Amino acid sequence: MNLLFLYNKFLVLIFSTMFLSPGENLPFKNSSDIGDAKMKGSMVYDQSTNTYTLAGGGENMWANADEFFMTWREETGDFSFSSALAFETKDGNTHKKMGLMIRESLAADAKYVDVVIHNDGLVSLQYRAETGGITKEITTTTRFTDHVVLARSGKKIIIKTGIGGYPQQITGEIEIDFPGKFYVGMVVCAHEAGVTRKAIFSDVVYQKIEAAALPAQTAKVQEGSVIFASDGKTPAGIVYQFDASTGKGYMVSVVEAQLPWGCMGVDAAKIQNHINSKLAEQELSGAVNTSFIVEQLGSKADYAAGWCAELSAGGFTDWYLPSCGELNALLAKKNVVNTALQSVGAPRLTNNWHWSSSEGNPSLAWNINFSGGDIYPIDKSNKRQVRAIRAFSVK
Repeated sequence: MNLLFLYNKFLVLIFSTMFLSPGENLPFKNSSDIGDAKMKGSMVYDQSTNTYTLAGGGENMWANADEFFMTWREETGDFSFSSALAFETKDGNTHKKMGLMIRESLAADAKYVDVVIHNDGLVSLQYRAETGGITKEITTTTRFTDHVVLARSGKKIIIKTGIGGYPQQITGEIEIDFPGKFYVGMVVCAHEAGVTRKAIFSDVVYQKIEAAALPAQTAKVQEGSVIFASDGKTPAGIVYQFDASTGKGYMVSVVEAQLPWGCMGVDAAKIQNHINSKLAEQELSGAVNTSFIVEQLGSKADYAAGWCAELSAGGFTDWYLPSCGELNALLAKKNVVNTALQSVGAPRLTNNWHWSSSEGNPSLAWNINFSGGDIYPIDKSNKRQVRAIRAFSVK
């Protein structure tokens, strides 16, 4: 697919790339002044504390063109990005901003989505849906947030905001289509000409969510296709979602298990708790959920998410426990999947309850009945059916 990057040919970008030697694992090495900021920004990284200090100028991030400073990485695909953040001082304009951003390009009028904290405590999701368009805003109910998350899953961009630790609740979301390559990073805007203001970003965690490519033998796929291991004989999974226009899809494992959810009586760290089925059904972050659960419980196959993460069916090692929304999508294709499973002698999707990676509270997690589609939170110690899924892309 040819990707077209839209730039304003009348715009001059002034780059101030930082030449640092902070080590191989530094995810953000490049920095730029976006737009016609009169005062040039800077970035300093402290490897010992994983802390970025950004100084940025610029009059605003608003209307149809922006002025601010950004430390960034060029990226593709889905990701989860979190940070604690604070202004160095409370000096300056009440609307000075700091936050995390995904941006179409480094042009001043590029489309973007961000989560920003203002000096007066306002926290919002700002976005420009089209190149050169007007910036719009979704304000959150939280104020003076000190920890934020920005995540992408396909067209959907979500933010989480919280105080005193990793945020659990989704506080804003929007669907915007970004090009194949885009920019992700930390931003600061002084909101006044002639000065720079500093923001400190700590506990920075960036996780790329890979959609692994299929072997060449499986390049022509559709819903219901059997995906084989590299030997061309051993079935690994069944495609249940596929978008021919992007070459991306999801497959479910041909094997299953019956296990408890784990974390009984303990809140799974960093995972959002859903208080009702409507919220649970909207969650599409199974890969992130699985990684956080395994981080807490360890790499072992005696609980649902651990079993999925340890699975190597067909030689693929990026299986995960689907979220409630992803599990619902699998249920919708149950008949297609079961026909394919039966064709290779694999166990069919049963009508039993299946675990999702979506949590309700420290004692309960969400599961879905594959007979009638009921969604219900249940005690984590119960054993339920477990099927792993994985994202893929066609070469």
